[in-house]
Amino acid sequence: MIVFTSRRFWVSVFTLLAMLILPHVPGFKLDAATAAGFLVIVIAYLVGITRDPGPGGWAGVLQSRKFWAALLGFVFLILDGFGVLLPAGLGQDQILVIVVTIAGYISAIAFKVEPPAPDDNIYPSED
Repeated sequence: MIVFTSRRFWVSVFTLLAMLILPHVPGFKLDAATAAGFLVIVIAYLVGITRDPGPGGWAGVLQSRKFWAALLGFVFLILDGFGVLLPAGLGQDQILVIVVTIAGYISAIAFKVEPPAPDDNIYPSED
C-alpha cells in the first residue's frame, strides 16, 4: 500500500502517538503552549514536504534540512516538557518564539525560489 510509504502519513501517525502518549509519561508536562508548539512544527513540516518532497527514501529524509529542523524543534519541546533547564532559563514565551522560528525556517526551505536561469538575450537585437 502506498500510504505506508508516505512521509505525510508517518508524520501524522507520529504526532498523534506523541500527543496521546506524552501526557501520560511521568514527569512530562504538556500544557497548551507546548502542544501548540508541536502542532506548529508538524504543520510547517507537512506543508514543507507537500510543497517540496525532496529525494525519496530514508536517504532523502536524512538529507533533508526540513527533517533535521523539525527534529530539533521536537527535541527542544520534549526537553522543555520534562523540565530540563534550557539555556539562559528560557520562559514559555521565548520557547514559543524559537519554535515559530524553526517552523518558519522549515517553510522557507520548502518555498525557496530558485533564481531564473541566465538569459543570454537580455537585450533584444535591433534588427
